[in-house]
Formats: sequence, C-alpha cells, structure tokens
Amino acid sequence: VSLDKKDGAKFNLTKDTLNLSVNNANSGDGKETIPIKFADDLEISFNSRYLIDVASQLDGEKIEIYFNDTGSPALIKDPGDFDSIYVIMPMKGQIRATTIIGVRHKRKVAMAGDGQVTFGDMAFKQKAVKVREFKVAKHKVLGGFAGAAADALTLFEKFEQKLEQYEGDLTRATVELAKDWRMDKMLRHLDAMLVVMNTKSSFIIAGDGNVIEPDGNIVAIGSGGGFAQAAATALMAQTQLSAKMIAAESIKIAADLCIYTNDSISVLEIK
Repeated sequence: VSLDKKDGAKFNLTKDTLNLSVNNANSGDGKETIPIKFADDLEISFNSRYLIDVASQLDGEKIEIYFNDTGSPALIKDPGDFDSIYVIMPMKGQIRATTIIGVRHKRKVAMAGDGQVTFGDMAFKQKAVKVREFKVAKHKVLGGFAGAAADALTLFEKFEQKLEQYEGDLTRATVELAKDWRMDKMLRHLDAMLVVMNTKSSFIIAGDGNVIEPDGNIVAIGSGGGFAQAAATALMAQTQLSAKMIAAESIKIAADLCIYTNDSISVLEIK
C-alpha cells in the first residue's frame, strides 16, 4: 500500500491478535489480522518504507520483530540467520526539531530557529540551536534544519563536506548533497529537512532528496514554518526592521501559534 517514508505501519497487538494497518492518501488503506500470542496490549507504529527496506535484505520467508514498548527500538531478524540483526525506531520515538526561517533583506541574510526539540508528545529540550553558519574561503552560508535532530546533524556534516568540495558554490553543493541523499542507501533513510541561504540564493532540501529554490526572499520550514513566513512577509512590507529582527520576531509569532515551537530563539546574520 505504501512506499512513502512519511506513512506509518501500525501494529496493534492484543493477547491473541495482531492488527497490521497502513494508510496512504493515494493508495488507500491496507489491513491484515494475524493470530498471535502476546503478553499484553500494545500499539506501535514504524516507518513503512524502512520496514520494506529491511525486509528486502532478509532471505527467509519469516521475519521476527522484537519490541518492548512504544518508545524503544525494535529488533528485526531472520530466524534462520544469526549474523544479521536490524534496528528500527518507532515513529513516535523520533526526536524532532522545528521551526526555521530565513530572511534576505537590505543586503543581509538572517536565519532564526526556535529552541524546542520534541520527543514524541513531550518537549524534550528548550534551548537547542538549529541554525549554523558555514564559512568556506570568502563564502558564507547559513543553514537550518527541521525534522529528526540526529538525522539533520548528519546531513549538516555532509553539506559542509560538499560546500568545501565545491569551494563555496552553494548551488552545486546543494544539488550534489540532494543526489547523495536520494541515491545513497544509508542517507536516504535520514528523516529531516534543510534550508540553506547566502546573499544570492536560497534552497530547501527536502526529505526525499528534492531541491526547491523559493522565488522570494523569505523561506521557512518546520511545523511552524507557515506562521513564521506569513509574519515575516508582513513585517518586511510594513516595517523598517532589519533582516535579523524580522527573523527573530517571526519566530516569536510562530511560537504563539504552534505548539512545537517556542520563543527561545537563535539568530545568525551574514552580509
């Protein structure tokens, strides 16, 4: 039913039944009921694409999945193969971070991010730094991330390598990172989104390896990105604030509206 990395495969276990379901907006619902023996009731979801990728690496007709609770990693193995064990995190257990906004205004570029990191339904950290400045030779680039925090940090490292490889050429570095993200067997499992900007260009690198170059001078990602972008657009048109102030004020407004965004703000500016 689903190969989309955003779709979840839900395992609903009771003492005698496993109800497995997958929902996809384009393909519809898929459901299957399997008789089992289990100690207690449990509902847990996994990324459907990740499950399929793991299953394709196993040769046997049976797959064993071991898990204890909804927040712990699950172990997946072929009962006939003792050499290969795969680990996959439940969807609710992912650590996620939002919101990021970038503003190009008055020959300067500013990028701001809030400090909240969410673990499942809990605000896990309040003062995270999600924006970073990259310097290669005379070139300066700002970057920010939303999504799974550990995955985003890995992609930041890869982006910096590309930027150094192509001597500060933002467009080339972005395209090459997107190629690797899409084609590399390990990178394509990373669940995050990046925004990178310099004084001339802005790019959003999406979780499926696509590159988007926004038309305007404002770009935002994350759960509160829409609120922040609307606020920045109004502030740019109606005030004389600097790029740095517009970015910071936009995050503050988003924090009032989005439960996954707070007002502990980090802001960087280049010119």
